[in-house]
Order: sequence, then C-alpha cells, then structure tokens
Amino acid sequence: MDAKVLNQFLDRYIDVYVERPCACCSVCSLVLFLLSALSILSGLMEIENRAGAWTVWDGTATQWNLAYNLAIEAARTSGDASKYYSLSSGGRRLHGSQAGGFLDLALPTVAGDGLALPWGRTQSPRLASQVVAGRGLQDSTEEGALEEVSIYVWYKTNEEATGTIFTPEALQEMCRLEAKMNLSGGIYDSPIITFYGNTSMSEKHFRSTYLWDCLLLSKASVDATVTELKESVKQVGPMSPYARFVHPSFASTGLSAYTRTVIMKRVPQEEVVNLDLPIREHLGRHYGFFQDGYYHSSAYIGEDDRFVESGPLRVRLFSSGVNEFGTMIGPDFLLAFGSIIFVWVVMAFHLQSVFLASCGIFQIIMSLPVACIFYRMFQIDYFEFLHILIVYLVLGIGADDIFVLADTFRHVSGDIAPVKVQGAYSKEVLHKVLRKAYIRTASAIFNTSFTTAVAFLSCSISKAMPMRTCGWYAAICIVLNFVFTITYTPAFLAIWHYRIAGKRCCCPSWSLRPEAVLVQMATPRKKRAGLVEIFIEKLYIPMMNKRVGAVRPIPLVIALAMFGCSVQGAYFASQLTPPRKAEVWFPSNHMLSDLSEFMGKNFYQPSYDNYAVISLFWGVQGFDDTTVDIYHPDSTTGMVRFDPAFDLSTATAQQAVLDTCQKLRTMKCVLAGCDNAGYDTLRYQSTMKSHACFLEDFRHWNGGTIPTGDAFEPRLLEFQQAGLESDYYDDLLGGDIDYAADIGFVDGKLRYVVIKIRSTMPREAPYSKGVEIQDMLREWNENALGEMPASLKSMKFVAEDI
Repeated sequence: MDAKVLNQFLDRYIDVYVERPCACCSVCSLVLFLLSALSILSGLMEIENRAGAWTVWDGTATQWNLAYNLAIEAARTSGDASKYYSLSSGGRRLHGSQAGGFLDLALPTVAGDGLALPWGRTQSPRLASQVVAGRGLQDSTEEGALEEVSIYVWYKTNEEATGTIFTPEALQEMCRLEAKMNLSGGIYDSPIITFYGNTSMSEKHFRSTYLWDCLLLSKASVDATVTELKESVKQVGPMSPYARFVHPSFASTGLSAYTRTVIMKRVPQEEVVNLDLPIREHLGRHYGFFQDGYYHSSAYIGEDDRFVESGPLRVRLFSSGVNEFGTMIGPDFLLAFGSIIFVWVVMAFHLQSVFLASCGIFQIIMSLPVACIFYRMFQIDYFEFLHILIVYLVLGIGADDIFVLADTFRHVSGDIAPVKVQGAYSKEVLHKVLRKAYIRTASAIFNTSFTTAVAFLSCSISKAMPMRTCGWYAAICIVLNFVFTITYTPAFLAIWHYRIAGKRCCCPSWSLRPEAVLVQMATPRKKRAGLVEIFIEKLYIPMMNKRVGAVRPIPLVIALAMFGCSVQGAYFASQLTPPRKAEVWFPSNHMLSDLSEFMGKNFYQPSYDNYAVISLFWGVQGFDDTTVDIYHPDSTTGMVRFDPAFDLSTATAQQAVLDTCQKLRTMKCVLAGCDNAGYDTLRYQSTMKSHACFLEDFRHWNGGTIPTGDAFEPRLLEFQQAGLESDYYDDLLGGDIDYAADIGFVDGKLRYVVIKIRSTMPREAPYSKGVEIQDMLREWNENALGEMPASLKSMKFVAEDI
C-alpha cells in the first residue's frame, strides 16, 4: 500500500477517536457485550468433559486395546462388533485402563470417568465382572439409560485405629447409615447383613431388600458372630467370604479396627451423581467453599486421616458415579475471580485510574467468549476446563498490551506536548500524540502477540486433542487482545484524557477538563521522573558503563551468571524423567488419596489382586477409527478389523499357541516395574494358577488331544459353551477368565483367541515403569512374531487392569 494512502487512512482512523471518543467507546463496548452474550447464551463456552477425549487414537497401545475390547463385545453378542462397543458404554473398560503406560493417553482420568477402585478382593473380581456385564443387578429394557455405580464406605474405630469395629454401638451406627440408601435392585455387600441377618452370607449377598430395624445388638450376639468370622478367616484365610471385611491380624486377634461396605446399583444417568447423597448429608459432606471452617471444593474431603466422625465411628466414602476431578475443578475455578480482581487492582495502581483499569479488565475478559465464536467457526467442537485456564494467560497478556499503549501515550505526551498547566489537549495536539503513540504501540504489541500466538499454535503437533484445541483457543485469544488494544483501548484512553486524567474516580465527568497550557519548546520544563526512570538513569546505566581498565565488570558478571544458569538449567533438564511414583491428583486429606495402599494395608485380602492381568491375543488385525469423531469420542463408534488369515485349526498353529503359553509364563522381567522379589518372572508366582491357556484347558477337556481341520472349531465351540472356567481356575485368576470372551466366536466362526497371566506389575504402577514393561513386551512380541506361522501373524498384547 502506498505510504501516502496509509498515512491518510491512519489520520482518519485517529480522528475518529479524537473527535468521537464516547461514541467509539460505547459502540465497542456494546459490540463486545453482545458478542460475549451470544457466545455464552448459545452454549459455545459450555464445559464438556467427554470420555476418551485424551485418547491418542493413532497410538499402538490404544489401537490394540480398543480393537481387543471391540472383539470381546462382538464375541459376547455374536454379531457385528461395530454395533456393540463405544466409548460411552462398553468403553468404560477402556477408561479404567489408562495408567501405567499401557494406553496412549495424555492424562489419566479419575472416578466417574472410569477410575478402577480397589475391591475387597477374594470374590471381588467376579462380583465386579457381574456388575460390568449387568448380571446380578436389576435389568432394564432401556440398557442405554442405566449406568452401573458402586458406593464404597469404609469404617474405622477412631483416629488411632485401635480396638475393634465390631461392637453393638458401632454396628448400629453402620446400620443406620446404610439404611439411608435405597438398595432396591442392587447388590449390597456389607458386614451388617452378617451381624443383623439370620442366613448365611452367600444367601444374603445378592438380596435386593433388607429389613432395616437397626436395633442395638447384644454384646453376646456380636461376640458370637465375631467368633464365627474369626474361625472362617483362620481356616480359609483370604478365601473366606468374611476376609474382605476385616484387618489382616483378625485371624489371630479377633480384632479389626476397620471394615467396609460396597453398594452397587444400576440407575438412570440423572441419578448417578447423587446416589450417595443420603450418606454424604448424614456425614455433613457437600460440595462448596467451606466445610469445618476450612476451604474445600469436594464433598469427599475428610480430616487428616481422610475419615469423618459419625457417632462412635469414623467413615470414609466414595462413589464411582462421581467425576471427582471434573467436579472439583468447578469450584476451584471460582478462585479465578480472585485473580481477575488482583489484576484489576494492579492495573488501577499502575495506570493511576480506576476507569482505565475497569475498561481494560472488561476488554480482557470479553476476549474469552468472543474468541470462542471464532474458535467454533473453525468447526472445533470441543471446550473443557483446560481451555478456561487460558484466562490466566489472557489476564497477563491483555494487561501488558494496555500498559504498553497507556505508558507510550504518557511518554509521547511528555516528549512532544509537555504541559505547563494541567488540562486536556486540544484536538490537534491529541491527534498528534495519539497517532505517534499508536504507531509505536501497534508494532511492538504485534510482534509480541504474533510470536506468542505462534508458540501456542505449536500445540497443533500434539496428539492429544484437548491440548491441540487449547493451543488454538489460546492463539485466538492472544490475537483478539491485540485487536482490542488497537481498536477499543484508544477510545477509553481518549475519554480518560478528556475528562478524568489526574483523578482516580471511576466515572467520567460530564464536563471536559480545561484545555492544557503547553510549555514553550524554547524553555521546556523538565519532566518529573518516576522511580523506574530514576533507577535506570541514576543507577543501572552508570553501573553498566563503569569500566575497570578495558573491561566493564558489571555486564561481564551478569553475562557469566546468566550463562551459568543456562548451563545449570540444561543439566537439570537432561536429568528429567517421567514420574517414578503414582500421580497425586487430590489433596492429602481427600478420601481417594492413597486408597489402594489403605486397602492393601488394612484389609485381609490376597496380594495378587493388586497386580495387573496381561492378555496376549491372535486374530485381531486392528482398530478402524475412520468413523470416530475426535471431538465426540464418547458418542461415536469404531470398528474392529479381524485378521482374515487367522486359522487355529492346523497342528502347527495350535503348537505355536501352546509354545507361547509356556514362554509367557516363564518370561523374565528384571525391570523396576516388576514387583517380583525372590523370583524374576513377569508372571505372578503363587501356589494357585496364575496363567490361563485356553488351548491347554481344551486339550484336557477333550481327553488329551486337540482336533484339527474341520473338526476343530465345532469341538472348541462346544468347550466354550460348557462354561467350565471354575474347573480350571481359582480366585487368583478366575474372575478374569471368561471363555465366551477369550475364545472369540463371532457369528459361529472363530475370529480370535486370548491367553492371560497375572503379572507382577502393580495396577497403579507409575507411567514410566509401565512404559518400560510395555516396551519390553513389545520387543518380545515382535521377536515372537517371527516364529509364528502365517495364520498367527496378528499376535498382540494388552494390559487392561493397569
């Protein structure tokens, strides 16, 4: 563009602000307000926490896991796998499998979005599988309308956890507490049904109703029941049906300071979040800013021991139906208003005007919803709490942009139009001052805004969709703050100069300030310097210029110090590694904190349930994600691709599977993630069976032989439908073995098969340790593929319970 034309346009542009500042400010304010209202009221800024949003869809581990789950759903329904699995329904199995590095996810999710909470072991894996499959719970003709929810209640005697929980008074309080729940159609697993019931645990365990008289039991009755529990635990150990209710020392002492209850129901989605509300209200737990005189944002915040008092008991509670992470973020975000007020105060102090600060903070805040309009125009249909955090970025950058323009205006005023008597400039002088300040500011702010926006646009390379979209939203917000600074800020800056300058009130005066008397340029008046200017002129510059011989020592020392810091930073950065401990997502007194450690330490349970099950499978080629909407992963469906070359009817293929079963159970693991002190295998070592090879079971069932050719599949299907898992597996692995899922017949044809081991990798292994084991397994898998026949080249592995 011709320079003359550009200057003419700029002159006319500045004239608008000089001649009609109030009109410009009013119109800009109205436009910003209307656009923001449109954005908010139309739901463009609605917070959406969608399951699977953080899934890295092209990650190998994720692809294998999704394909595996789809194949299982297809086998269980014996139909098209694309119809039976999505992240919003069956996908809950995926959500509980995100930690430990075995899924390509950028962040783990928490309860309510699939946190795998520890069970009372023993019968728990089977019980959990019944809940997932919907067995044992009330059915509904509208399957999609119901969701499985588990409520966990732990009891303790006192803060020191001394004495026994099984006293008449404590049991009565437990009964009263649990009586507040509507257990119709659910599964109720509690010591209350043992102490208050007249039938055996196995008969009462799945009862949907209960007579809640909650009378105070006699001490003799309680002691007799405790004796029965003690004898059972002493004789059977962790296999006792009562073991999950008592402390590990109960078998020898008959005392247990802890016990627990699990309540499971399938309820309509709208009832999920408040299913445990009666218990929470009884305990005085609620979501809000203050509980017990302290700030909390969660209903599951306890005292220092993570319990709260309830009569003679202390109680710890959690519901799997609550998205605790997302719920806590909401109240915490209200603290952002404190940041807004703080920035407003800083702006008012620096600009020496409440009016400028108020207009500036309005401009900054309005950039968020207005940016969302442009964000959605790019067909980006995702907005979550991560995007809201951009407010802190915008507060800093937006305030800095306004500071640059306001400070430049003041400096230019002192340079080209110093005043002798305070007042407002004439329109000609103001035009000259504002034009020069505008030119200086626009170029400076453009450079910083452009580089910062590009930096956030670099998030485009992230494989995590929320990170990409957050970077795009941040870049739009930064650009809009630049645009608002060069369009809206000059308007209220002109109003401030005409009517308010020199006053700290927030409302502009109806009358104009008197015209300023300028200093004659022949005798310019020395401008009063601020503290920053005094420091720079009187101290900083002389120090920088001071020489000792030919050397300036101060700049040299500063340069060496900065270089040393850079070297130190580079060294420390090179030492960074992924976390070696499990991530901590909640405050130390949150009832979910260290829950697995608490369960493992204080309840008599087999240790094996703390370790992951690793599955190796053949016949699944991969996961087809072409139909998945990355912005709506919770409501879209992918498809499994079966391997057309898969064939297990040949003796060669059958022997390859049997050999792999043997190799998997003897595979070595010397990595930090394998908790196998005393032995060095990946498989958990126990007197009970910790490996599952369906083909070995089939061979035993078939009299020691495995048919081949056309006779193989019909005979294998007969074995699968016999449902003989309990004949071959005990509690160590039995709850994870399901022939209907492990021997994958889809529409009458064998499409895939699975073998499993209970590994020595803890379920809650930190990411870095999980990745190491994953890499070891991947290398082993690649090497083993070279020895497989052509019909078994689709071998893969997953670790769903990590």
